[in-house]
Amino acid sequence: MMKQIKCKIENCEIKVFAKGYCAKHYFRNRRHGDANARKKGRKPDVKKSIVLSAANFDVSERTKQKFWNFIKICSKINLDAQKIISDNTRPNGSLSFSRLESIAKSAAAAQISEGKNIFNY
Repeated sequence: MMKQIKCKIENCEIKVFAKGYCAKHYFRNRRHGDANARKKGRKPDVKKSIVLSAANFDVSERTKQKFWNFIKICSKINLDAQKIISDNTRPNGSLSFSRLESIAKSAAAAQISEGKNIFNY
């Protein structure tokens, strides 16, 4: 019997790890019972996509995430996000998204220190 060199999955050219499969397909087969199975991944957050598309910022994904964190915190602790944004808009019309996020986080921390339960478990 000749030893198999390549994975037995079609179009996979990776060296055999065990039982005729490469490491990736071997562990998929162990986990799911199917060497071609894949993780499903996270479901997209509909609210996040709506808010970020409406905001229409031409910024990086990291900056968009900071803005989303700001919006989530504001809605959680009933802050007026639009007032905070207008108060922190620079004279040239730009914003510091890091500053917005830190303002919301400090307001949340203040409410927690006052003994308010902002977590609805």
